Amino acid sequence: MLNIYKASAGSGKTFALTLEYFRIIFQSPPEYKNILAVTFTNKATEEMKSRIIKELHRLALGEDSDYGRILRQELKMTDEELKNKALALVSMLLHDYGRISITTIDRFFQRIIKAFTRELGIYPGYNVELDSEYVLLKAVDKVMQQVNENPELRNWINELMNSSVEEGKSWSVKTKIAELGTELFRENYMLFDRRLLSKFGDKQFLKVYRDFLNSIAERYEQKLTDVALQALKTIQSEGLVLADFKGGKAGCASWFYKLADGNFDEPPTATVRKGAEEEEAWITKTSLQKEKIAGIRPQLMNWLKEALQIFETDYCHYLSARQLSGNLYQLGILNDLYQEVRAYCDEKGLMLLSDTTKILNLLIAGNDSSFLYEKCGNYYKHLMIDEFQDTSAMQWNNFRPLVTNSLGEKNKVMIVGDVKQSIYR
Repeated sequence: MLNIYKASAGSGKTFALTLEYFRIIFQSPPEYKNILAVTFTNKATEEMKSRIIKELHRLALGEDSDYGRILRQELKMTDEELKNKALALVSMLLHDYGRISITTIDRFFQRIIKAFTRELGIYPGYNVELDSEYVLLKAVDKVMQQVNENPELRNWINELMNSSVEEGKSWSVKTKIAELGTELFRENYMLFDRRLLSKFGDKQFLKVYRDFLNSIAERYEQKLTDVALQALKTIQSEGLVLADFKGGKAGCASWFYKLADGNFDEPPTATVRKGAEEEEAWITKTSLQKEKIAGIRPQLMNWLKEALQIFETDYCHYLSARQLSGNLYQLGILNDLYQEVRAYCDEKGLMLLSDTTKILNLLIAGNDSSFLYEKCGNYYKHLMIDEFQDTSAMQWNNFRPLVTNSLGEKNKVMIVGDVKQSIYR
């Protein structure tokens, strides 16, 4: 059974999680070994563990409790039955405290990875590095040492700094590279295919690819410019100016002028589109140039249709090419940083905390998830996930096989969260 509990801060979510835990173990005491409860902070973990032991102790002493009232009603138990069951449970949990699986997401993932170091080719005595910023700064220092010997890297860094200065941001090269490097620890970067990322380390490939992207943008601009110049040549041959046309700078003829001036970013307005279909969009009733405009209007409408067709077909490719070309240098720098981060971690026998989710994601893909979790010494039937709104896509993909298996076996899954507080919005 899936139970989704939407709870904002201070609304009693710890109470709800603890109550669900009690419902399971009061009906079947040995099931405490098969419950996995995860949250995001050590503080929340300890709070839930202590709440469970404390409330069980109160129930064992026969003290008044909100949990006791609910459990007596739902499980049809007398006060004495509830007290005796709580006494047995508190003794059982205290004597097997290490089997209570209430933990943070990162610690849970680490436990699984520890069981598969040989299969993953990871040094068994690795240490988890919590301070990814420290490792990043070490990598930045290494990259900076390569600038004089690496012309392409030097060019990329120059482009990065030019962009930073234009945006009024930091002038510090090291600070800017470190700021860019934080992307390495975000899931958007981790989700890139490793084969694709390896391409970004090939500086010749990046140069060729950038030339290719620039050629897409240049072809688009040239085609529109050619059409616009033909239209303007015709307009000028009749001694007309933009103000002679209906709407002036806001009219349908204005787009030709914008394109001729190199303004390719502004999409055609509704008025421009109207000019390709309606003759009335070109001439005002009081215009002194009615006859001249009417004489060239068919040509102008055809050229406008041609320009609109180019826009509809190629504009999305043009924008993509410009965006990619303008940011390609960042991918090159990121790849160099990534290589240095990996080299430092390998040298020191470290695993970054941010790598944990990704490694487990790769381990789960194509494998029997039940086997993976059983090898850790636990077989989880019931799941509780706290602060679910802060669960990332990769973290959820790691949990999903467990959730699917639990629901398939008619066990309990409880998800608690508040979408308004999500850090992944």
